[in-house]
Amino acid sequence: MASSKVMIFFTVMELLQSTLAAKLTGCVPDCSGLVKGNYQSCQGCTVYVTCTNGNMIDNRPCPAGLVWDDNFKICSETSTTCLEDEPPKKDYTQEREEFLMKEKSFQTGGSLKLNDEENRLNKKLMELKMKEIKYYRSLDDGVDFPPAVNFLNDQTKNNIQKSEVFKIIRAMPKGAALHVHDMAMADIRWVIANLTYHSECYVCLDDIDSIGLQFHYYSTPPIKTDCNWQNVNKLRKQSGNPTKFDELLYSNMTMGNDPSLFRSQTDLWKRFMACFTALVGLFFSEIGFHATVTQALQEFYDDNVQYIEIRGSMLPIYGSDGSSHDATWTLEQYKNVSDLFTKTHPDFTGAKNIITLLRSEDASVVAAGLNETILWKRQFPDQVVGFDLVGQEDTGHSLLYFVKELLAPSREDMSGIPFMFHAGETNWNGVDVDLNLIDAVLLNTTRIGHGYALTHHPQVLHNVMQNDIAIEVNPISNQVLGLVSDLRNHPATAFLALGLPMVISSDDPALWGASALSYDYYEAFMGLSGAWGDLAMLKKLALDSIKYSAMSGQERNHTLSSFQHKWDLFVTNTIKQYNL
Repeated sequence: MASSKVMIFFTVMELLQSTLAAKLTGCVPDCSGLVKGNYQSCQGCTVYVTCTNGNMIDNRPCPAGLVWDDNFKICSETSTTCLEDEPPKKDYTQEREEFLMKEKSFQTGGSLKLNDEENRLNKKLMELKMKEIKYYRSLDDGVDFPPAVNFLNDQTKNNIQKSEVFKIIRAMPKGAALHVHDMAMADIRWVIANLTYHSECYVCLDDIDSIGLQFHYYSTPPIKTDCNWQNVNKLRKQSGNPTKFDELLYSNMTMGNDPSLFRSQTDLWKRFMACFTALVGLFFSEIGFHATVTQALQEFYDDNVQYIEIRGSMLPIYGSDGSSHDATWTLEQYKNVSDLFTKTHPDFTGAKNIITLLRSEDASVVAAGLNETILWKRQFPDQVVGFDLVGQEDTGHSLLYFVKELLAPSREDMSGIPFMFHAGETNWNGVDVDLNLIDAVLLNTTRIGHGYALTHHPQVLHNVMQNDIAIEVNPISNQVLGLVSDLRNHPATAFLALGLPMVISSDDPALWGASALSYDYYEAFMGLSGAWGDLAMLKKLALDSIKYSAMSGQERNHTLSSFQHKWDLFVTNTIKQYNL
């Protein structure tokens, strides 16, 4: 192969030289039979040949800016003999257009060819997109532009929901959700309406200022506990206004609707973790688990998602009578719920689990958790698809802290359990937090959760591109949790412009009043991709979510086939809707 490439190279060079020689009148390929003197070189107009006794000295340069004239045997500003063509000067507009086309070809979806129907839809989609951008630009340089305003503001959600672009995105097949956390997937209003109205649901308000609400199911009222547990239904009735009471619960189980209440990322993360404190007793219960997971799958399915990888710790599920099941039973229930949902929704591929541990844990806990994950993989080979460490990176242990534990299992033991590390979810640069990106790559992570600090590390970027490591971008999460206020300034704008491997996901949508993937796709389309992002970009992001999933080859092929059918139907229906 190498020798053939060399031969091709020299053949091409010979052709170029012969072509050039034809353009140079009277050029001298050799000095045979020529008297001593200077002649036109066949190498170009700016050089000449000296012949002496049949010997040739070629490529003798003229002074800068001069060319050889063989009639006068001198270097001059113009030549009567050299006919080498200058490249025609392009019209500036044409040159600029070609430059822009090259620029756009790099972006995500830039090489994806749309068919005639897709192009018709794309034209309408881009018309609607530019209409929105023009409208918001007219309002004091973009005030109220949704990607530039914190998603917690109710007005932001309202503006998105009114958007024609958002309506198209909601109808669009989105492939897979690869970065979502178990307890924060199902709508919190659904959780309140369906789980806190149970007669055995109790709440503790003792530590609401420090750790937040706590819920628990008790079949008999608890006595002599460390918390003053009160029956939720009784409290709701005593409030005299059940609607207001439920709104109070909602505001304490989510990030609320007023971002100005949080002075720092520390404040944001304190409230964020309090949401999980409120949800854990409802979620990991016999009463709540199956219903909540099923509801979460239904919400993502209704949002045209075909497959989900759920991050979560396998906590024991308890009964209201005080009984408890082990973590293995919890994982089995995930599988049972997924299998049942897939059976009743045959166009849904399924939900699998990425096992997580908190990065604030001691190394011994992570070592034990990793060994347990290996055992679970053997017991549930199709359900367990990865391992991750979660929690606030700025305050938790770095990956380097756990490197001994993470490298301890053999390759054979870790077979089928790829690392999918959260890394670079920080604004810091060059400290142990954002250096998690380096360790993630060195530990052979197959995907990177967030990767917000990725542009700080050119070698990591190189590895991401070379090894095709997908970045799981969660736009709204990064905004709500204080990494970026205006999504137009998110580093993923560069990821999309360069066509880096990436997917869009939603992290913990229920905690900020979003649902499934559509809101994050909208923010990415309008804010991260700029005015150039089009239908091809959206399609590529959806396809890549399937490509970078941990599905088996057979599952991936089935999902791709189903996706294409759904996509074609989406294009046809949307064209009809807009009479295109």
